[in-house]
Amino acid sequence: MESLGRHDLKSTRLVCKTWCSYASRFLFDKIYIAPNETDLEVFDAITQDPILSKCVRQLVYDGSEFMPGLTSGSYVRDLWTQTATMFGTRSLIPDSIDSQIKDWTSDVARQEFSLKDAVAIKDWTYDVARRGLSLEDSVAKWRNHSLINCGYRKYREHSVYQQKALQSGDFVESLVQGLSRLGCLESVTLEGGWPYSVQTSLCDNHHGTPLARGWHPFHLRPHRWSWEPEAYEFEELPDGMRHYWIITAALVRAQRHIDEFAVGRNYLPGISPEVFERNDPMRPSTLGLDIAAFSELKRLHLSLGDCISLADFDDFDDGSAPVYSDNIEGLPKLLRSMHLLQRLDLDLSYSCEDYPSLFRYDQVFPQVMTWNNLEYMGLGNFASSATNLLYLLLIQMPNLKNVRLGITQLLEGSWESVIECLRQCSHSMTFEIDNESTLWYDEDTVLECDNEDINEYVMRGGRHPCLSDGQPAYASGAYMLQIDTSLRDRLPLEAKSSRTHVPI
Repeated sequence: MESLGRHDLKSTRLVCKTWCSYASRFLFDKIYIAPNETDLEVFDAITQDPILSKCVRQLVYDGSEFMPGLTSGSYVRDLWTQTATMFGTRSLIPDSIDSQIKDWTSDVARQEFSLKDAVAIKDWTYDVARRGLSLEDSVAKWRNHSLINCGYRKYREHSVYQQKALQSGDFVESLVQGLSRLGCLESVTLEGGWPYSVQTSLCDNHHGTPLARGWHPFHLRPHRWSWEPEAYEFEELPDGMRHYWIITAALVRAQRHIDEFAVGRNYLPGISPEVFERNDPMRPSTLGLDIAAFSELKRLHLSLGDCISLADFDDFDDGSAPVYSDNIEGLPKLLRSMHLLQRLDLDLSYSCEDYPSLFRYDQVFPQVMTWNNLEYMGLGNFASSATNLLYLLLIQMPNLKNVRLGITQLLEGSWESVIECLRQCSHSMTFEIDNESTLWYDEDTVLECDNEDINEYVMRGGRHPCLSDGQPAYASGAYMLQIDTSLRDRLPLEAKSSRTHVPI
């Protein structure tokens, strides 16, 4: 049964009581929760079942939001954009599809949708290069069709229910009661949007919550988490903040300790760095809840904001240097409490208006903490001096076996010395620089070495990839002289002994 898919597992549960018991272990090892009526009913049914509740190992919290007060015109515009993303799966559209949907998709297909023209960076409004009907004419044409009316009615119903459940506290109470019954729960994943397979697929292999799996592909899906208009008197609530504090408070109230917490996986949006501010007088009751909930974590995957890539750096104008996030003092306090961590993924990929926003060593990691159990470290969009980076990887995480680096800026020191030090001090370490990432100094200077060559050198030795053609292989030992003396004195013996053989 471990090899069966979900469809077959559902069938095997009907054979007999014995088969039902074994199949349920795999069918209900992961369940979903979201502030929607359908998802809450399924969640309550599973957690109240004395057998099924013992099968649950992973809980996925879906924070997608049905926007309150969405007008019919906005609904058509957003659905238009959603449909445009489906054209990569046009071959999956069956011939027997409803004629009204065919007309709708034909209208969308006649427009040349260009991403460059679609997003105006300053205000995030949509514009398209049109060959057929204008978008405004399409809104007027489709506003009264049954496809639109039915979808818009369902969207508004879900929006009203969701806002009521969140504001009244009913959702939180259901979550707390359900968590208290999940005695075998090990992992919680916080998602800020429906997976891409739900957005683009017209086949039966939908993923996500029960509501997402049954959602009509030509009805507007909920938006990624964004804001609650009445949360603050004068400002919007940062991305993911409400749902982050809901799940942490629920875990504490239910006295449920977990081994793993993840947010922002699978290209879904992460939470805003503002979640980790600790000077917010509007929400004093939430301070420290995440420490109480996550202090015994063994695995943490944390993404802050939306993903950015090298393309974002290439588009900068002169003078558009990276900015560095401030006032996230709650993050190092959180990491300081996680003395049992074995795996840490930090995708610090947050963009601020027109600039990339990097996170410095002193903002993210406490200097006085040592993670003795940590074996895997993934880090992206990070800024640090060479001394602090080596101190982090070799001193604060002395038992690291796997390191993955994304886009990383070196504020002081040289990458050549970092690479040489890692090779000499980490003989058993698996080292990887992401294919889509680079090591750089500033917006104009990057380390021009092949990522695969660096990975190979750190793990297996050979010739330092940064040496010029005329230099002998042993000349790489000179790079060790560039490392801060106070740090070199704390490095493993292999690295210190090598300094006696450095040619001057």
